[in-house]
Amino acid sequence: MLQGVVIRANNCRHDRTGRRRWGQWTSAVRLPLLGLLLGAMGGQPAAGQGLAAIASPGVAPGMLAQQGSASQAAGSGTAAAGDKARNARAAGDKARNDSARGATNGKTVAEGNGRSASPNAEDIAAGMAFVRRHQPRLAKLIDYLKERDPRQYERAMREVLRTQARLENIQKRDPQLHAIELELWKVRSEQQLVAAEAAAAQPSKRDKLESALLKLLEREAELEVDRLNVLRARAARQLEELDQQLQSRRSGQAAEEIQRRMKQWKSKIEREANQIRGKRESRTNDEAKGKQGDE
Repeated sequence: MLQGVVIRANNCRHDRTGRRRWGQWTSAVRLPLLGLLLGAMGGQPAAGQGLAAIASPGVAPGMLAQQGSASQAAGSGTAAAGDKARNARAAGDKARNDSARGATNGKTVAEGNGRSASPNAEDIAAGMAFVRRHQPRLAKLIDYLKERDPRQYERAMREVLRTQARLENIQKRDPQLHAIELELWKVRSEQQLVAAEAAAAQPSKRDKLESALLKLLEREAELEVDRLNVLRARAARQLEELDQQLQSRRSGQAAEEIQRRMKQWKSKIEREANQIRGKRESRTNDEAKGKQGDE
């Protein structure tokens, strides 16, 4: 799921401010669980996504602790060199991204297996307001992406806007379901953030984070039950309406409906026939006038 995961949680304890601590944690795991976060925006994460999914495809889950130990043993000099290299790569990525945006001039940009239009400033502002209102921690990560990885930031914003549009459509149809779906999105995105935090944390702090993750999973299960109850109630109403329609078709109302529809068709046919008759008469008169003129 993630490419090039590097665990360097030990550096986090040396940070002095919350902002620095967040940035260090994010860069340490190379934008942790971004793929899973985007998946959470679109719906329930795929089966099997847990702490083991934090490892990259070529890294076994058991190697996470080894990577952390190796990073700690490397010392501050190696950490500084790694930070410098990452900053250089980020600067290069930003320059290439700015160049690509200038070349496309607002046209579609490639992302993943498909192509989609870049979100405009107004949409981005609305999307970030949505995230800051409902998931401030995710908004913090997206702000970080904006500074360090514009390509991933643009991808994240497109996913946010899709989620926002989906929830708005649900709200128009069913406000009760919308409230549940919104809460589900918040819980699932928080799961990804906590799981990423646990992956980068020291073993002594991981138990607390895993306990928080367990509570989030329990909350998700409760919300799923609520969502299914709402859908069942909707299906029951639809079934009742269908039963009423079937009953009316089976009773004498069906014959009345047939007569009413037949009357409508007759009126429509008569109107069409009058229009056709009028056009024929007009054409005949024009032809007669033309013959008189020739004589």
